[in-house]
Amino acid sequence: MWKNNLQNDNGGDSVIAKALSPKGWVILALFIGIGTLLFVQALQAAGGSSTGLDGLTTIIVVAAQLLMILRYREQWLLWIVLNVLSIILWAETPAMYLMYSAYLLNSLYGYYNWTKLTKSAEN
Repeated sequence: MWKNNLQNDNGGDSVIAKALSPKGWVILALFIGIGTLLFVQALQAAGGSSTGLDGLTTIIVVAAQLLMILRYREQWLLWIVLNVLSIILWAETPAMYLMYSAYLLNSLYGYYNWTKLTKSAEN
């Protein structure tokens, strides 16, 4: 899908990024809310522990991946939230803490960059 939606940007190709509409935000919030509730119930039925945070992070990953495939910049906001939650979840494990901190920095840069791409696609 990305290959069919490229733009020439300063001598190189970049993806044409989109931004969610208010309706898109509502759909995203419903997907994350309902998906998390359903997945947490499935995890509890399977005897899992820490089901709330695990369920939420899993659904955020699914939503972020879908937004990435569809070229929405808001994927980066979900990655940022996911990385912050993962830092909290793995705070006692130094290697995981460092890894998710690096991912967080990458997500912040990704959101910044895709915001610029969204603005250039609107012009």
